[in-house]
Amino acid sequence: MSVAVCAVAKPVLHLDFEGESAGFETIGDLSFEAGPRPPEFPDFAKKNRAAEFDGSSRLVRKDPGKDSPLDFDNGDAITLEAWVWPGHVGDGDNIYLIGKGRTNNKGFAANNQNYALRLRGQGGEGCVSFLFFSRPEKDKPGDWHRWTSNTGVLPDDGWSHVAVTYEFGNPKSVKGYVDGKSVSGKWDMGGASGRRPVVDDDELWIGSTLGGSRNNSYAGGLDEVAIHREILSPKLMAKRYRRVEQPKPRYVRPDWPAEKVLVEVVEGFSPVRGWPQSELPPVDSYHQDVLGFFRTTHKYADPGVRVDRPKAFFLRALASVTLPPGEHEWMVRSRWASRLWVDDELVVSVAQPSKGGGAHHNVPKIPEDWPAYLRLPGPGDAEKRFLLKSEGKPLNIRFEILVGDEKGKGNYRHDLGETCIAVSVNGNPFVLLGPRRQVPLTDAGWQTWRRESEPFYRDLDTVRRRAAARTADANWKTRHAKSREIMANRIVAKPPGTPSFLPVLNDIDRFIGDGFVQATKRLRRPQEDAGATRFRERVLPLLKEHCFKCHGEKEKGDLRLDSREAMLKGGESGDPALVPGDVGKSLLFTLSASRDKDEQMPSKGELLKAGELKILREWIEAGALWPSKLPSVVHTDDSPVTHGEMAKANLLPVPLTDDLAFLRRVTFDLVGVPPSLEEIRVFEADGSPDKRAKVIDRMLDDPRWADNWVGYWQDVLAENPNVLKPKLNNTGPFREWIHESFLDN
Repeated sequence: MSVAVCAVAKPVLHLDFEGESAGFETIGDLSFEAGPRPPEFPDFAKKNRAAEFDGSSRLVRKDPGKDSPLDFDNGDAITLEAWVWPGHVGDGDNIYLIGKGRTNNKGFAANNQNYALRLRGQGGEGCVSFLFFSRPEKDKPGDWHRWTSNTGVLPDDGWSHVAVTYEFGNPKSVKGYVDGKSVSGKWDMGGASGRRPVVDDDELWIGSTLGGSRNNSYAGGLDEVAIHREILSPKLMAKRYRRVEQPKPRYVRPDWPAEKVLVEVVEGFSPVRGWPQSELPPVDSYHQDVLGFFRTTHKYADPGVRVDRPKAFFLRALASVTLPPGEHEWMVRSRWASRLWVDDELVVSVAQPSKGGGAHHNVPKIPEDWPAYLRLPGPGDAEKRFLLKSEGKPLNIRFEILVGDEKGKGNYRHDLGETCIAVSVNGNPFVLLGPRRQVPLTDAGWQTWRRESEPFYRDLDTVRRRAAARTADANWKTRHAKSREIMANRIVAKPPGTPSFLPVLNDIDRFIGDGFVQATKRLRRPQEDAGATRFRERVLPLLKEHCFKCHGEKEKGDLRLDSREAMLKGGESGDPALVPGDVGKSLLFTLSASRDKDEQMPSKGELLKAGELKILREWIEAGALWPSKLPSVVHTDDSPVTHGEMAKANLLPVPLTDDLAFLRRVTFDLVGVPPSLEEIRVFEADGSPDKRAKVIDRMLDDPRWADNWVGYWQDVLAENPNVLKPKLNNTGPFREWIHESFLDN
């Protein structure tokens, strides 16, 4: 409990969480942890405790009734205050600390906010936000009125005090406070207004709103919540917050990685304050060989979908390395602000390079003493070189990278460039540093190491993605089992017989060979005129489907359309239905193409589609040929085909390709690229009879198989983010989702 909580008058509500929250109902899981305590906060008791909200909990107090102490109207003064330690406040979040109304309770209007104290996320800070909804007036509906401070609390900076004071009806009276200091702000919704707030008997909630909306519910520590029916003075507010800064904890770990580099990804801090606390726990970690970074693992959420990391995150790399005794030259390169610690001593800091949005930055000059072999820094990477002495003992390396804008204002891609730590031992060429491996810092060295590392990162991502997708595993197992069941129970066609002169290596060859045989037999049929064939195969079926039902034997309107002569004669109108060569005078076409309900044909049922109208138009323009004799059944000579007959028809299967042609085709077809020299050598050296089958199986297991399908399915699915959310270069997430879906089957 704070010793500075007293005011001129007793608050109408005060929660210190030292005992039962009298008069409140607890909804959800609410725990009690250590609150602000000395020596950091000397005005609190040594065992002071606070409430810990988990983002789904709240405290509820019923309104005693009309004109209760919890109701505020024009002319009433109010002070809302609380001690907070929020876990996270994202940009645009509106997190409720105290709110009267807007509960979604039955019997009350939806927008019945009498007053609320909130934290609004802006630029990585939780800004003080005061909110109420005004009553409808004669010619004006009710409206939201929100005042937000320009600065706020930092989620990872420990306990803070927030407050707002206001006299309803006097918008100029509003004041916000953070840690005892007055902060500027503005009415950023509804404007400054003296309109009266909504007042009713809805409940007062602590830590939530809107029926428990998780988007607006508080997660973090809360203490010393109070509501006053007076405006507390700035002098009294200044006494609310007294903090004695404590020594920063040193980074301590029981063991130090000596075989590999341990990489840790840290989130959950505000970048506004710059470097986060060193002891923050990681959300992800993995091991790699050297202190080189061009990317890190991706982040995944249920059900295995890639999601963005926060605007800024912290990369921490740890390793124990041993160098020969002597003074050696070190080099740090970084795309972002970075720090290098050796044996817990800060050795060098690299400031964040300029991140302007244009393309007119100065081109950095290459130092005159630059070794010819050394790889140039990547565009946008900063570099520092320095001397450091080694005693020949293990050095505990801690390399920290603040990925993202260190001010928390910009929104940049999290590219790591070619961030690294390299060492030149006794004047030898620079190498990337690692406990058991070193990589030459040359063009060839970096590129080779990067190619080797890509599968490593892909495997790391796969493990994380599949862990995030476990909730969907049961569904996919069921679907795959059902598919196997369907395939197992389907009726399998018996392979047909084929002539002995056709090559047959498997059942597929039998089906293909039979197709060639049947095509050869169809060529034995008497050849029709091309126009007659087109009429029989395309025009006549169209007329039967759309015309003959009403204008066949029925002769609706004294019109028949089941012969050319009847079309030329026409019906009761006296006009011909068909004028060969003239579409405009052919009522058959003009009425079929019309969309006038009084004349369109057919009068009932589905109208002719554009493709069908095109067939009809072309038939009329070509003279409306209607062969007098159309065979109802086309007979085919079914005697066995001969080798010569198939050769004359150019329907003999081509011989099998040679090994190299096969390898080239199957590699292009399955993984989209030509075979490598090594793949060619391995294939040629394989003398087994099933070596082609083995290549196919290997290619189907190759992750490049997923690469090859991305372009096709991106076109087939036709997802167009430029329609949904126009933004430059925004097809990447959909493309990545397709690729990873194929990788995971």
